[in-house]
Amino acid sequence: MDTGPIGATASEDRYVPALRFRWLTGLYDPLMERWTGAKRIRQAVVQALDIRPGLRLLELGCGPGRLAIEIKRRWPGVTIDALDGDPAILQVARRNAADAGVEIAFRETDITGIPDTGPYDRVYSTLVFHHLNPAGKREALSGVRRVLVRDGTFVVADFGRARDVVQWTLFSAIGWLDGKVNTFPHREGQFERMLGDVFASARSVKAWRTAFGTLEVFVCNP
Repeated sequence: MDTGPIGATASEDRYVPALRFRWLTGLYDPLMERWTGAKRIRQAVVQALDIRPGLRLLELGCGPGRLAIEIKRRWPGVTIDALDGDPAILQVARRNAADAGVEIAFRETDITGIPDTGPYDRVYSTLVFHHLNPAGKREALSGVRRVLVRDGTFVVADFGRARDVVQWTLFSAIGWLDGKVNTFPHREGQFERMLGDVFASARSVKAWRTAFGTLEVFVCNP
């Protein structure tokens, strides 16, 4: 299932597209499929979501759609809306979903202005928030809080606070790729504090070191 644009699409000053440069978008899906860390992230997010048949899910920044497709194949009874602001990567996601034979509502929209298509039982996002500027992060988190049901869950996997000087230094590559203004709040723990400001409960459930910095999974509840 496809839908067209909802609201405004993301602009360059609001977020940085996959791999920063649009001419690299076509490489994103095959690169992520070959990165072993991507599988680990998906497993951690799925575990934290506690998915059950009949739930409504919303993915922010679905990219090529791999995680939404995996969830839909394992739990065909759930409904998934998947948002992304990049029309090029959404074309890849729609093609991947068609090849997998699953129905997912892919929508082109700026995730800092989540449309009123909820409420949702679960909202999740992987490696997207570090692409947003600080104001965009806050707006997106407020939108998540608004569309979640009272006992819902938001799971976000992204770069987290650097645990040591090595991870602090390695993260510089991400700062170059996706912009220091967007990314450094993650390395310095500011993103984690944003989660605590918006949600009644925000806790880290998993963190691990990578060649690009510390990746972390947070579970948040209204």
